[in-house]
Amino acid sequence: MPSHNQTLKHQESIHCLLNERSSLSIQEISEMLHVSSSTVRRNVAAMVTMYPNIKRTHGGVSINAFVSNRNQRSDLVSPSLIARAAHKVKNGQTIYLDSGKTALSLAKVLCHMNINIITIDMNIAFFLKDYNQCQTTLIGGVVSNNCEFTTGNVTLNQLEHYIFDIAFISTNCFDLVHGVTAPHAINAKTKQLVMNNTNENYLIAEGSKFNKFSFYPVADLIDFEGVITDHSIPKKTIDMLVSNGVLIV
Repeated sequence: MPSHNQTLKHQESIHCLLNERSSLSIQEISEMLHVSSSTVRRNVAAMVTMYPNIKRTHGGVSINAFVSNRNQRSDLVSPSLIARAAHKVKNGQTIYLDSGKTALSLAKVLCHMNINIITIDMNIAFFLKDYNQCQTTLIGGVVSNNCEFTTGNVTLNQLEHYIFDIAFISTNCFDLVHGVTAPHAINAKTKQLVMNNTNENYLIAEGSKFNKFSFYPVADLIDFEGVITDHSIPKKTIDMLVSNGVLIV
């Protein structure tokens, strides 16, 4: 049987081929990757159960373009997830909060602490304006239609001047093969810049975002000090993440 690393490499290669061709037969994949048809079938069977946008076809497999960053949004964030994230923060630290409802939920817990919060999320900044215990800085930049955060070169230029004790990076897409991905290049670049300027990076994301991927890579899961998620990811999957060096907080 192939090792976990070999299996992941095979699945990543199949992903790459599907992103180029969108639909392939088992035989075509076998010939392109120089592996047996049984190996391809085994990996395809696993990928179909893991990724909602990958489907079996007659004698092959197909993929949808990519998972939209607005698909399957939920208003509920696990209190346990937020509590475990907040436990990492100490008074006097400079904290980066990424955009989104998970980061906003975390802000609502951190608001009583004596900390500096830097964010690109307008909802977070608006909420924190009434709390004097923490100092809040909203990073400037372009505001696009239907977006509630700042972005663009102005955002990147301002973020370059900060060093963070802890960054809480949020995402709508993460998996073991691709790591954390983003739907737009500027989003990925912003997260990467923050991570490079931070002592401890944590990924905060609900399990509903797992096994989804988008166009632009941000970081591998092992690049984070820990992944903070809820309990909706199956234990078997958690065990595989841990066995590949991912720390689940």
